[in-house]
Amino acid sequence: MQQYIFLLGRTPDLSLIELRSFFMRLSLPFKLTQHADGIALVESIDVPVIELNRMLGGTVKIGSVVESLPLSSLSDLPKLFTYDVLFNEFFDKDLKKVEFGVSVYSCGGKEKELRLAREKHTLLTQTIKKELEKNGIKAHFPQIKETVLSSASVDKNRLIRKGAEILIIVTQDALLIGKTHAVQEFESFSKRDFGRPVRDMKSGVMPPKLARMMINIAQISQKQTLLDPFCGSGTIIQEALVLGYKNIIATDKSEKAIRDTKKNTEWYVQRINPEASLSDVVIKHVDVKKISHVLDPETVHAIVTEPYLGPTLKRRLQSKQIINTYKELADLYISAWKEFHTVLAPEGSVVMILPAFQGNRTEYMPILEEIEKIGFVQEQLSGGKRKSVLVGNNRDFVQREIVKFVKK
Repeated sequence: MQQYIFLLGRTPDLSLIELRSFFMRLSLPFKLTQHADGIALVESIDVPVIELNRMLGGTVKIGSVVESLPLSSLSDLPKLFTYDVLFNEFFDKDLKKVEFGVSVYSCGGKEKELRLAREKHTLLTQTIKKELEKNGIKAHFPQIKETVLSSASVDKNRLIRKGAEILIIVTQDALLIGKTHAVQEFESFSKRDFGRPVRDMKSGVMPPKLARMMINIAQISQKQTLLDPFCGSGTIIQEALVLGYKNIIATDKSEKAIRDTKKNTEWYVQRINPEASLSDVVIKHVDVKKISHVLDPETVHAIVTEPYLGPTLKRRLQSKQIINTYKELADLYISAWKEFHTVLAPEGSVVMILPAFQGNRTEYMPILEEIEKIGFVQEQLSGGKRKSVLVGNNRDFVQREIVKFVKK
Protein backbone atom coordinates (compact mmCIF):
# COMPACT_ATOMS: atom_id res chain seq x y z
CA MET A 1 0.00 0.00 0.00
CA GLN A 2 1.28 3.45 -0.94
CA GLN A 3 0.63 6.44 1.30
CA TYR A 4 -0.76 9.46 -0.56
CA ILE A 5 -0.90 13.10 0.53
CA PHE A 6 -3.95 15.25 -0.20
CA LEU A 7 -3.82 18.97 0.56
CA LEU A 8 -7.48 19.89 0.99
CA GLY A 9 -9.22 23.17 0.11
CA ARG A 10 -10.99 25.80 2.20
CA THR A 11 -13.64 23.41 3.48
CA PRO A 12 -11.54 20.38 4.47
CA ASP A 13 -14.48 18.36 5.83
CA LEU A 14 -16.36 18.62 2.53
CA SER A 15 -13.18 17.99 0.54
CA LEU A 16 -12.56 14.80 2.51
CA ILE A 17 -16.12 13.58 1.88
CA GLU A 18 -15.64 14.24 -1.84
CA LEU A 19 -12.33 12.37 -1.78
CA ARG A 20 -13.82 9.35 -0.03
CA SER A 21 -16.81 9.37 -2.43
CA PHE A 22 -14.55 9.42 -5.46
CA PHE A 23 -12.43 6.52 -4.20
CA MET A 24 -15.64 4.52 -3.69
CA ARG A 25 -16.77 5.33 -7.23
CA LEU A 26 -13.44 4.14 -8.62
CA SER A 27 -13.60 1.02 -6.39
CA LEU A 28 -10.18 1.86 -4.94
CA PRO A 29 -9.21 0.93 -1.37
CA PHE A 30 -9.30 3.95 0.93
CA LYS A 31 -7.74 4.03 4.38
CA LEU A 32 -7.52 7.44 6.02
CA THR A 33 -4.47 7.16 8.27
CA GLN A 34 -4.38 10.79 9.43
CA HIS A 35 -6.40 13.94 8.85
CA ALA A 36 -5.49 17.30 10.39
CA ASP A 37 -4.60 20.88 9.45
CA GLY A 38 -6.10 20.51 5.97
CA ILE A 39 -3.94 17.47 5.13
CA ALA A 40 -5.34 13.98 4.54
CA LEU A 41 -2.98 11.00 4.50
CA VAL A 42 -4.51 8.06 2.65
CA GLU A 43 -3.30 4.52 2.04
CA SER A 44 -4.35 3.00 -1.28
CA ILE A 45 -3.10 1.09 -4.32
CA ASP A 46 -2.14 2.55 -7.72
CA VAL A 47 -4.12 5.78 -7.42
CA PRO A 48 -4.62 7.44 -10.84
CA VAL A 49 -3.31 10.79 -9.60
CA ILE A 50 -3.71 12.75 -12.83
CA GLU A 51 -7.31 11.60 -13.33
CA LEU A 52 -8.12 12.25 -9.70
CA ASN A 53 -6.64 15.74 -9.85
CA ARG A 54 -8.64 16.52 -12.99
CA MET A 55 -11.91 15.40 -11.39
CA LEU A 56 -11.76 16.66 -7.80
CA GLY A 57 -12.93 20.11 -6.75
CA GLY A 58 -11.74 20.24 -3.15
CA THR A 59 -8.14 19.01 -3.37
CA VAL A 60 -5.36 21.53 -3.98
CA LYS A 61 -2.33 19.21 -4.23
CA ILE A 62 -1.81 15.46 -4.51
CA GLY A 63 1.48 13.83 -3.56
CA SER A 64 2.94 10.64 -2.16
CA VAL A 65 5.12 9.80 0.83
CA VAL A 66 8.69 8.95 -0.13
CA GLU A 67 9.91 8.15 3.38
CA SER A 68 8.68 8.14 6.98
CA LEU A 69 11.28 9.10 9.59
CA PRO A 70 11.35 9.66 13.34
CA LEU A 71 10.80 13.25 14.46
CA SER A 72 14.36 13.35 15.77
CA SER A 73 15.49 13.47 12.11
CA LEU A 74 14.42 17.13 12.02
CA SER A 75 17.69 18.24 13.60
CA ASP A 76 19.63 16.85 10.61
CA LEU A 77 16.99 17.51 7.96
CA PRO A 78 19.25 19.20 5.33
CA LYS A 79 21.77 16.33 5.52
CA LEU A 80 19.13 13.84 4.43
CA PHE A 81 18.96 15.27 0.91
CA THR A 82 22.11 13.92 -0.71
CA TYR A 83 22.56 13.90 -4.48
CA ASP A 84 21.69 10.19 -4.65
CA VAL A 85 18.49 10.70 -2.65
CA LEU A 86 17.46 13.68 -4.77
CA PHE A 87 17.84 11.82 -8.06
CA ASN A 88 16.54 8.49 -6.85
CA GLU A 89 13.38 9.93 -5.29
CA PHE A 90 12.62 13.38 -6.70
CA PHE A 91 14.26 14.31 -10.01
CA ASP A 92 14.49 12.83 -13.48
CA LYS A 93 18.07 11.61 -14.02
CA ASP A 94 18.16 13.20 -17.50
CA LEU A 95 17.62 16.74 -16.20
CA LYS A 96 20.52 19.15 -16.53
CA LYS A 97 18.56 22.04 -15.01
CA VAL A 98 16.21 21.62 -12.09
CA GLU A 99 13.32 23.73 -10.83
CA PHE A 100 12.43 22.80 -7.28
CA GLY A 101 10.74 24.04 -4.13
CA VAL A 102 10.20 22.94 -0.55
CA SER A 103 6.92 23.21 1.39
CA VAL A 104 6.52 22.51 5.09
CA TYR A 105 3.13 21.32 6.34
CA SER A 106 1.63 20.09 9.57
CA CYS A 107 -0.69 17.10 9.83
CA GLY A 108 -1.40 17.14 13.55
CA GLY A 109 2.23 17.93 14.35
CA LYS A 110 3.26 19.54 17.60
CA GLU A 111 4.19 23.21 17.54
CA LYS A 112 7.78 22.59 18.70
CA GLU A 113 8.60 20.21 15.83
CA LEU A 114 6.69 22.27 13.28
CA ARG A 115 8.57 25.41 14.27
CA LEU A 116 11.89 23.56 13.93
CA ALA A 117 10.93 22.32 10.45
CA ARG A 118 10.02 25.84 9.37
CA GLU A 119 13.28 27.20 10.75
CA LYS A 120 15.15 24.65 8.61
CA HIS A 121 13.27 25.65 5.43
CA THR A 122 15.75 28.22 4.08
CA LEU A 123 18.80 26.13 4.96
CA LEU A 124 17.23 23.04 3.41
CA THR A 125 16.42 24.84 0.16
CA GLN A 126 19.94 26.27 -0.10
CA THR A 127 21.52 22.92 0.76
CA ILE A 128 19.59 21.15 -2.00
CA LYS A 129 20.63 23.83 -4.50
CA LYS A 130 24.31 23.49 -3.51
CA GLU A 131 24.16 19.69 -3.65
CA LEU A 132 22.77 19.82 -7.18
CA GLU A 133 25.18 22.46 -8.46
CA LYS A 134 28.14 20.63 -6.89
CA ASN A 135 27.23 17.75 -9.20
CA GLY A 136 26.89 19.92 -12.31
CA ILE A 137 23.10 20.44 -12.21
CA LYS A 138 21.79 23.98 -12.54
CA ALA A 139 19.13 24.60 -9.91
CA HIS A 140 16.54 27.28 -9.32
CA PHE A 141 13.84 27.69 -6.66
CA PRO A 142 11.07 30.29 -6.22
CA GLN A 143 11.95 33.09 -3.82
CA ILE A 144 9.17 33.05 -1.23
CA LYS A 145 8.84 34.47 2.28
CA GLU A 146 6.57 31.65 3.46
CA THR A 147 7.45 28.01 3.99
CA VAL A 148 4.65 26.77 1.73
CA LEU A 149 4.39 27.05 -2.05
CA SER A 150 0.94 27.77 -3.46
CA SER A 151 -0.42 25.51 -6.20
CA ALA A 152 -0.12 28.49 -8.58
CA SER A 153 3.56 28.89 -7.72
CA VAL A 154 4.20 25.17 -8.23
CA ASP A 155 2.49 25.30 -11.63
CA LYS A 156 3.94 28.57 -12.91
CA ASN A 157 7.48 27.60 -11.92
CA ARG A 158 6.98 24.22 -13.67
CA LEU A 159 8.22 22.34 -10.62
CA ILE A 160 6.42 19.10 -11.45
CA ARG A 161 7.45 19.10 -15.12
CA LYS A 162 11.01 20.38 -14.68
CA GLY A 163 11.88 19.19 -11.19
CA ALA A 164 9.92 18.66 -7.98
CA GLU A 165 8.10 20.14 -5.04
CA ILE A 166 9.50 18.41 -1.96
CA LEU A 167 7.03 18.09 0.90
CA ILE A 168 8.03 18.10 4.56
CA ILE A 169 5.09 17.00 6.70
CA VAL A 170 5.24 17.01 10.48
CA THR A 171 2.79 14.62 12.11
CA GLN A 172 2.33 13.88 15.78
CA ASP A 173 4.73 10.94 15.73
CA ALA A 174 6.68 11.05 12.47
CA LEU A 175 8.41 13.21 9.88
CA LEU A 176 7.14 12.46 6.38
CA ILE A 177 9.12 13.32 3.26
CA GLY A 178 6.96 13.50 0.17
CA LYS A 179 6.72 14.63 -3.43
CA THR A 180 3.91 16.52 -5.19
CA HIS A 181 2.53 14.84 -8.33
CA ALA A 182 -0.29 17.20 -9.30
CA VAL A 183 -1.81 20.56 -8.37
CA GLN A 184 -5.36 21.75 -8.92
CA GLU A 185 -6.15 23.31 -12.30
CA PHE A 186 -6.82 26.72 -10.74
CA GLU A 187 -6.76 28.64 -14.02
CA SER A 188 -9.46 26.41 -15.53
CA PHE A 189 -11.70 26.90 -12.50
CA SER A 190 -11.13 30.65 -12.63
CA LYS A 191 -11.93 30.82 -16.36
CA ARG A 192 -15.20 28.92 -15.90
CA ASP A 193 -16.10 31.18 -13.00
CA PHE A 194 -15.06 34.68 -14.04
CA GLY A 195 -14.75 34.19 -17.80
CA ARG A 196 -18.23 32.90 -18.52
CA PRO A 197 -20.66 35.28 -20.22
CA VAL A 198 -23.15 35.52 -17.33
CA ARG A 199 -22.49 35.80 -13.59
CA ASP A 200 -25.67 36.69 -11.71
CA MET A 201 -24.32 38.40 -8.61
CA LYS A 202 -27.78 39.51 -7.53
CA SER A 203 -29.14 36.00 -7.05
CA GLY A 204 -25.78 34.62 -5.95
CA VAL A 205 -22.99 32.75 -7.68
CA MET A 206 -22.05 29.21 -6.73
CA PRO A 207 -18.27 28.62 -6.98
CA PRO A 208 -17.45 25.95 -9.60
CA LYS A 209 -15.29 24.08 -7.06
CA LEU A 210 -18.27 23.71 -4.73
CA ALA A 211 -20.47 22.56 -7.61
CA ARG A 212 -17.80 20.01 -8.56
CA MET A 213 -17.59 18.65 -5.01
CA MET A 214 -21.36 18.29 -4.73
CA ILE A 215 -21.56 16.37 -8.02
CA ASN A 216 -18.82 13.99 -6.90
CA ILE A 217 -20.51 13.45 -3.53
CA ALA A 218 -23.68 12.38 -5.39
CA GLN A 219 -21.70 9.31 -6.52
CA ILE A 220 -23.30 8.43 -9.84
CA SER A 221 -21.67 7.27 -13.07
CA GLN A 222 -21.18 9.56 -16.05
CA LYS A 223 -23.86 7.66 -17.99
CA GLN A 224 -26.56 8.14 -15.36
CA THR A 225 -28.94 11.11 -15.30
CA LEU A 226 -28.12 14.23 -13.30
CA LEU A 227 -30.71 16.95 -12.62
CA ASP A 228 -30.33 20.50 -11.35
CA PRO A 229 -33.88 21.84 -10.79
CA PHE A 230 -32.69 25.32 -9.72
CA CYS A 231 -30.11 25.76 -12.46
CA GLY A 232 -29.58 29.53 -12.06
CA SER A 233 -26.71 30.46 -14.36
CA GLY A 234 -25.72 26.83 -14.97
CA THR A 235 -22.68 26.31 -12.75
CA ILE A 236 -23.59 22.75 -11.81
CA ILE A 237 -24.48 21.97 -15.44
CA GLN A 238 -21.13 23.32 -16.59
CA GLU A 239 -19.15 21.28 -14.03
CA ALA A 240 -21.12 18.14 -14.93
CA LEU A 241 -20.01 18.63 -18.54
CA VAL A 242 -16.40 19.07 -17.40
CA LEU A 243 -16.68 15.76 -15.54
CA GLY A 244 -17.98 14.02 -18.66
CA TYR A 245 -21.62 13.46 -17.74
CA LYS A 246 -23.76 12.59 -20.76
CA ASN A 247 -27.32 12.89 -19.43
CA ILE A 248 -27.76 16.29 -17.77
CA ILE A 249 -31.06 18.07 -17.16
CA ALA A 250 -31.38 21.71 -16.13
CA THR A 251 -34.67 23.27 -15.07
CA ASP A 252 -35.73 26.55 -13.50
CA LYS A 253 -38.91 28.58 -13.26
CA SER A 254 -37.03 31.78 -14.14
CA GLU A 255 -36.83 32.61 -17.84
CA LYS A 256 -33.67 34.60 -17.14
CA ALA A 257 -32.06 31.60 -15.46
CA ILE A 258 -32.86 29.45 -18.47
CA ARG A 259 -31.35 32.05 -20.84
CA ASP A 260 -28.26 32.37 -18.63
CA THR A 261 -27.77 28.61 -18.41
CA LYS A 262 -28.09 28.23 -22.18
CA LYS A 263 -25.64 31.06 -22.81
CA ASN A 264 -23.03 29.75 -20.34
CA THR A 265 -23.40 26.16 -21.55
CA GLU A 266 -22.98 27.17 -25.19
CA TRP A 267 -19.95 29.27 -24.26
CA TYR A 268 -18.32 26.34 -22.45
CA VAL A 269 -18.87 23.89 -25.32
CA GLN A 270 -17.97 26.30 -28.12
CA ARG A 271 -15.09 28.21 -26.51
CA ILE A 272 -13.62 25.99 -23.80
CA ASN A 273 -14.30 22.33 -24.52
CA PRO A 274 -15.40 21.48 -28.08
CA GLU A 275 -15.26 17.79 -27.18
CA ALA A 276 -18.32 18.28 -24.96
CA SER A 277 -21.71 18.17 -26.64
CA LEU A 278 -24.73 20.42 -26.20
CA SER A 279 -26.85 17.35 -26.91
CA ASP A 280 -25.78 16.01 -23.51
CA VAL A 281 -27.80 18.77 -21.80
CA VAL A 282 -31.58 19.21 -21.78
CA ILE A 283 -32.71 22.63 -20.52
CA LYS A 284 -36.37 23.08 -19.60
CA HIS A 285 -38.31 26.11 -18.37
CA VAL A 286 -40.41 24.64 -15.58
CA ASP A 287 -41.23 25.33 -11.93
CA VAL A 288 -39.63 22.84 -9.53
CA LYS A 289 -43.13 22.13 -8.19
CA LYS A 290 -44.06 20.69 -11.58
CA ILE A 291 -40.94 18.85 -12.74
CA SER A 292 -42.79 15.52 -12.56
CA HIS A 293 -45.01 16.92 -15.35
CA VAL A 294 -42.06 17.05 -17.76
CA LEU A 295 -39.85 14.20 -16.46
CA ASP A 296 -40.86 10.56 -16.29
CA PRO A 297 -41.06 8.92 -12.87
CA GLU A 298 -37.90 7.28 -11.52
CA THR A 299 -35.68 8.37 -14.43
CA VAL A 300 -33.25 10.65 -12.55
CA HIS A 301 -30.32 9.12 -10.64
CA ALA A 302 -29.08 12.19 -8.77
CA ILE A 303 -30.22 15.72 -8.03
CA VAL A 304 -27.51 18.27 -7.26
CA THR A 305 -28.72 21.79 -6.64
CA GLU A 306 -28.63 25.11 -4.84
CA PRO A 307 -32.20 26.46 -4.52
CA TYR A 308 -33.36 29.98 -3.78
CA LEU A 309 -31.92 30.67 -0.32
CA GLY A 310 -34.02 33.69 0.58
CA PRO A 311 -33.75 37.45 -0.02
CA THR A 312 -30.42 39.16 -0.57
CA LEU A 313 -29.19 40.42 2.81
CA LYS A 314 -27.37 43.62 3.73
CA ARG A 315 -27.17 42.80 7.44
CA ARG A 316 -27.74 39.94 9.85
CA LEU A 317 -31.34 38.95 10.45
CA GLN A 318 -32.91 38.83 13.88
CA SER A 319 -34.24 35.46 15.11
CA LYS A 320 -37.85 36.39 14.31
CA GLN A 321 -36.90 37.42 10.77
CA ILE A 322 -35.02 34.13 10.29
CA ILE A 323 -38.07 32.14 11.44
CA ASN A 324 -40.29 34.03 8.99
CA THR A 325 -37.83 33.48 6.14
CA TYR A 326 -37.69 29.77 6.86
CA LYS A 327 -41.48 29.58 6.86
CA GLU A 328 -41.55 31.23 3.43
CA LEU A 329 -38.94 28.82 2.08
CA ALA A 330 -40.53 25.72 3.61
CA ASP A 331 -43.39 25.55 1.08
CA LEU A 332 -40.97 25.73 -1.85
CA TYR A 333 -38.57 23.19 -0.41
CA ILE A 334 -41.14 20.61 0.73
CA SER A 335 -42.92 20.82 -2.64
CA ALA A 336 -39.55 20.35 -4.35
CA TRP A 337 -38.65 17.28 -2.28
CA LYS A 338 -41.98 15.66 -3.07
CA GLU A 339 -41.24 16.14 -6.76
CA PHE A 340 -37.71 14.82 -6.23
CA HIS A 341 -39.14 11.63 -4.76
CA THR A 342 -41.33 11.13 -7.83
CA VAL A 343 -38.64 11.63 -10.50
CA LEU A 344 -35.76 9.93 -8.67
CA ALA A 345 -34.94 6.30 -9.37
CA PRO A 346 -34.80 3.93 -6.38
CA GLU A 347 -31.69 4.69 -4.28
CA GLY A 348 -31.33 7.99 -6.15
CA SER A 349 -29.52 10.71 -4.22
CA VAL A 350 -30.03 14.41 -3.57
CA VAL A 351 -27.12 16.69 -2.69
CA MET A 352 -28.59 20.07 -1.87
CA ILE A 353 -27.72 23.35 -0.20
CA LEU A 354 -29.89 24.69 2.61
CA PRO A 355 -29.52 28.21 4.04
CA ALA A 356 -28.02 28.62 7.52
CA PHE A 357 -28.54 32.18 8.72
CA GLN A 358 -26.15 33.90 11.08
CA GLY A 359 -28.04 35.64 13.90
CA ASN A 360 -26.85 35.54 17.47
CA ARG A 361 -25.93 31.99 16.56
CA THR A 362 -26.13 29.79 13.46
CA GLU A 363 -29.82 29.15 12.75
CA TYR A 364 -30.52 26.01 10.71
CA MET A 365 -33.62 25.30 8.68
CA PRO A 366 -35.90 22.86 10.59
CA ILE A 367 -36.71 20.69 7.59
CA LEU A 368 -34.67 17.48 7.87
CA GLU A 369 -37.42 15.44 9.54
CA GLU A 370 -39.95 16.59 6.93
CA ILE A 371 -37.66 15.42 4.15
CA GLU A 372 -37.36 12.00 5.78
CA LYS A 373 -41.16 11.75 6.06
CA ILE A 374 -41.42 12.22 2.29
CA GLY A 375 -39.40 9.06 1.81
CA PHE A 376 -35.69 9.85 2.12
CA VAL A 377 -32.86 8.69 4.35
CA GLN A 378 -30.16 11.20 5.25
CA GLU A 379 -26.54 10.19 4.73
CA GLN A 380 -23.91 11.07 7.32
CA LEU A 381 -21.61 13.74 5.87
CA SER A 382 -20.27 14.77 9.29
CA GLY A 383 -20.32 13.68 12.90
CA GLY A 384 -22.64 16.53 13.86
CA LYS A 385 -26.26 16.13 14.91
CA ARG A 386 -27.50 17.41 11.52
CA LYS A 387 -25.09 15.11 9.60
CA SER A 388 -24.32 18.03 7.27
CA VAL A 389 -21.34 20.21 6.34
CA LEU A 390 -21.38 23.99 6.66
CA VAL A 391 -19.65 26.05 3.96
CA GLY A 392 -18.76 29.68 4.68
CA ASN A 393 -17.66 31.58 7.76
CA ASN A 394 -19.20 33.50 10.65
CA ARG A 395 -18.81 36.79 8.78
CA ASP A 396 -21.35 35.66 6.17
CA PHE A 397 -24.97 36.65 6.74
CA VAL A 398 -26.00 33.24 5.42
CA GLN A 399 -23.89 30.11 5.04
CA ARG A 400 -24.45 27.07 2.84
CA GLU A 401 -25.41 23.85 4.60
CA ILE A 402 -24.70 20.80 2.41
CA VAL A 403 -26.98 17.81 2.97
CA LYS A 404 -27.26 14.46 1.21
CA PHE A 405 -30.36 12.24 1.15
CA VAL A 406 -31.08 8.97 -0.59
CA LYS A 407 -34.53 7.88 -1.76
CA LYS A 408 -35.86 4.89 0.15
